[in-house]
Amino acid sequence: MTLVTVSIAEKTDQTTDDAVVSRAFQPERVTIRFPIEVWGTDLMGKDFTEAGRTESITRHGATIVIKRLLGPQDTVRIVRAGGKSEALARIVGQTGIHPDGNVYGINLQDPESQFWGIRFPPISENKRAVSRVLLQCRTCKAREVVYLDEIEAEVFETNNWLSRSCNHCSDWTRWSLAADDVKPGDDDVVTPAGEKPKTKAASGADKRKHRRLKMQTNGCIREPGVDETLVAVVDVSRGGIKFRTPKKYPVHKWVEIAVPFTRGAANIFVPARITWTKYGNPGDLHEYGLAYIKQSKEQLLEELSQVRGKPPKK
Repeated sequence: MTLVTVSIAEKTDQTTDDAVVSRAFQPERVTIRFPIEVWGTDLMGKDFTEAGRTESITRHGATIVIKRLLGPQDTVRIVRAGGKSEALARIVGQTGIHPDGNVYGINLQDPESQFWGIRFPPISENKRAVSRVLLQCRTCKAREVVYLDEIEAEVFETNNWLSRSCNHCSDWTRWSLAADDVKPGDDDVVTPAGEKPKTKAASGADKRKHRRLKMQTNGCIREPGVDETLVAVVDVSRGGIKFRTPKKYPVHKWVEIAVPFTRGAANIFVPARITWTKYGNPGDLHEYGLAYIKQSKEQLLEELSQVRGKPPKK
């Protein structure tokens, strides 16, 4: 037997930095379960067709759950329930194991397609967002990721729905939270097309720079290998949130956060970092400031090096 040893001391810092940056640059992920069929060739070289589901989706890919063993760089064909939409995708790698199958990350070969029937707004609109939600038109069932500004977030928090212009309906309709579990037959929805016109609320809110909005709502923090943690959100702004929880987090901790968070809804998790803490007495709630991640990869590495007191990697 040949033993292989690895020098942990030489690789720990770099591995940690790379892992932090990798997690920070995960795109917005919508936790939604679409029933799918996967066609391809498994690790044993056998052709297969197998039912599965998504765990989450992004602009250009998804995490999917199927029982087959697949290898990185394999190409598969993904068919949405009902067989009305299909796409080729590349297996990026395995990210975990669920009781009902293996979890794989995939990238769609046509990143500009709206394969999932969900419209993602332009990245530029993210700059005015204080929260992000997946909404569904109550009339035509179209789904859109929506960036809420201060006024829209306040209205949504009060009513649990928004009045928005629907391109498919060609009218103003009510939009509410989309469910996180799409049943077979419920997936026959329209694919939104074109850009949503700006509402009066959106254009008016742009004049109010980073106003903190008092909002008592739930948030959910996700960390790799750790159970999700529900937190009490105190206020929100375009740059981040303030929240309270009995759990302790260190400053500079990297996490994913969904605000607002509703069980049974398709919540959107985005990368973020703990920027300050205010610990309470034992048994009390601790208060935290959390900032959304918007820096470039180089800026993130520079910030990490300053925190750890070492020169940045060139």
